[in-house]
Amino acid sequence: MILAIIIILYSGIILVDYIPVIKNRDKKIIWVYSIFLIFSFITLILYSFKMPIPSFYKIIMNII
Repeated sequence: MILAIIIILYSGIILVDYIPVIKNRDKKIIWVYSIFLIFSFITLILYSFKMPIPSFYKIIMNII
């Protein structure tokens, strides 16, 4: 059920927001928007299947 909701919401986002970006033909914005859209979609799909999502907290704390 959650998977269907995620797919419907992302379909709406693509139809309403992403297609006008493609029509503007700005390559940089298209690439950035696509990467963020794909990353967030995959993260939500993994979260809906209750898979552990790695935290960046430990990596950042090791760098600092």
